[in-house]
Amino acid sequence: MDRSASIWVYMGGAALLLSVMLSACGGGGSSSTATSSTNPSTFYSHSVAFRNNSAVAWGYNGYGQLGEKDKSTTNSNVPVPVIGVAGLAGIAAGGTHTLAFKNMSGVWAWGNNGFGQLGDGTTTARTTPVQVKTNGTGNPLLTGVTAVAAGGNHSLALDNGAVWAWGNNANGQLGIPSVSTSNVAVQVPSPLTGSPFSDITAVAAGGNFSLALDTSGIVWAWGSNAQGQLGRSPTATLSSNTPLPVDGITGKVIAIAAGGSHGLALTDDGTVWAWGYNGFGQLGTSATTTPFRSTPLPLAGFTGLTTSSAGMFPIAAGLDHSLALKNDGTLWAWGYNGFGQLGDSSAINVNNPVSTPVEVPVQVNVNTVPLANVVSVAAIGHHTLAATGVNKVWAWGDNTFGQLGNAKDGKANISSVPVTVTGFVP
Repeated sequence: MDRSASIWVYMGGAALLLSVMLSACGGGGSSSTATSSTNPSTFYSHSVAFRNNSAVAWGYNGYGQLGEKDKSTTNSNVPVPVIGVAGLAGIAAGGTHTLAFKNMSGVWAWGNNGFGQLGDGTTTARTTPVQVKTNGTGNPLLTGVTAVAAGGNHSLALDNGAVWAWGNNANGQLGIPSVSTSNVAVQVPSPLTGSPFSDITAVAAGGNFSLALDTSGIVWAWGSNAQGQLGRSPTATLSSNTPLPVDGITGKVIAIAAGGSHGLALTDDGTVWAWGYNGFGQLGTSATTTPFRSTPLPLAGFTGLTTSSAGMFPIAAGLDHSLALKNDGTLWAWGYNGFGQLGDSSAINVNNPVSTPVEVPVQVNVNTVPLANVVSVAAIGHHTLAATGVNKVWAWGDNTFGQLGNAKDGKANISSVPVTVTGFVP
């Protein structure tokens, strides 16, 4: 879930800081041009986490993405256990589907499967986990996985430096040519060798594009480029089913995140770089003068970002907002705030959410007191999750379908300040 939304990427043992792990994939929709709606959406409206090697989920459940077999379409405003899979090492929430993996083992998926994003060889929605298959002879199960990422309607997995992809490929987000969808996992070829990637350390899935980070610190991108999310001009490259290097980042990248139509990267000197769609200031610069940016831009004057492995997910990207975790345990956010997803206590009109874009990072607060001791962050659609200690998870933003997990739901319960997720308070 990677460090974001989306990533959302889970990188083996480095992710096990707490007994709670958050999903960090949180990009946007499946349209080629991503714009935020001022109305709640069922897309990216569920949350997932795991603790004690078991998964829990809450929020929208219209496709069974919560994994509750006996309540296949019932939303939940509190975390509920996922039925049928245990011993997990990571989990990720997509648009309307969910992924989980066992370290160095297989991948399980459940929820919407209209584009084959569950990878089980069908397009049948599942209310309980099914195991992902590959395109090998006889469709053997995908194994050896150390990270997963869930996009709008596609999925990614990392296996010993190789990237597997399945689901919707209408914009080339699977990184393979000649197919519109794949309901089983296929390996993404490196443009340098023509053979499958072998040196990837993290993956991130956006709304309809994908990112990967290699051992040398190069970011690769493929899929839709309608808003410059591949790091190049949309007029020259509208989309690509071949991974392209994201040029213009100075320094070695150590973490990536993919939003609806924007990308984030963290370099080893603590600098956050952003590119793609900027209609709501999610790149940290003026949305009026820079509606999108096809080359990465550093966040000016924003320092003190965590760069050690102790930060599970130091950056995160939602549909149209961005977050970063500092070394001092404080959390900062910028971009769209119509649902209070920046967590800065800003007043919002809950009957008709609107917001002036926040183009510089603001500090996440709980009743004007900074949220402290944050160790990981995840952004999903129009809401945000953060972990601050063993078994303690906070959530804020859109809560229309109960995705904040605090036993409340409905549009009137949009929260612009963090609230504790039920069942995750020590």
